[in-house]
Amino acid sequence: MKQKSSIVFVFLIGISLLIISLDLTEKVESLKIFAQYLLAPNPELALRIIDRNKYLSENFISFVKIHQENQFLKQEINNLCLIKSQYECLLKENDSITNAMGLANKSKYSLLTARVISRDPSDWYKDIIINKGRNSGIQTDMSVVIFENEKMNLIGRVAEVRKNTSKILLLTDPISYVPVKTYRSQETGLVKGQESAELIFNYLMPDSDVKIGDKVISSGIGEVFPEGLPIGLVTSIPKQDNVYYKKVLVKPLISWNKINIIYLIKK
Repeated sequence: MKQKSSIVFVFLIGISLLIISLDLTEKVESLKIFAQYLLAPNPELALRIIDRNKYLSENFISFVKIHQENQFLKQEINNLCLIKSQYECLLKENDSITNAMGLANKSKYSLLTARVISRDPSDWYKDIIINKGRNSGIQTDMSVVIFENEKMNLIGRVAEVRKNTSKILLLTDPISYVPVKTYRSQETGLVKGQESAELIFNYLMPDSDVKIGDKVISSGIGEVFPEGLPIGLVTSIPKQDNVYYKKVLVKPLISWNKINIIYLIKK
């Protein structure tokens, strides 16, 4: 009988030690998870810690809960700041569009409005894609203008037309040529793109009277661009490398980084 009692006692001691060992293992594992959370907090680890609340002090659990709530509130603040910023941008864009629409309505031309939907960063000064195509009455070689500083300015022409989109060839593309003249002296030539913010005014006569600050407009020669569309101002008269004609640099009156809403002149 005594031997049987001893066996039972040893068995119970063994069970107790096993339970203590398992409990200790769970506590160690819980502390490891908490340490991982301190190094790299994330919601998944937070849930695992909260699920192990019986193995960790209430202080540990409270810390994780408060930290998660704090992270959530920070994210909410960031979201609100983003919404506020987007709202302010939309207000500014709406004011700009409203102003441009008012100027467009006063224009002597019949205009179609479109929005830029794509622009290749590697070909920034070559072309843009707009959200209007054949279905909206867009045709190739339509002149494209924008309104900036309350004035209409030529930026290019329609090069390709698809069903619902079109490609606009910008003045700054090296393959773009526009017949132009100086507003003051009426001297004619061609403006060519050079894949930068400035244009080259070619084929002026060697004895041209062109001056820095002269306004350059479309001449109307050819069938693409109407006469009188503003293009830019003469900014530089470099040393000439050709005895047969003179060339000067022209800076457009617009910011090429702010092209968003554009207008197409109906033929």
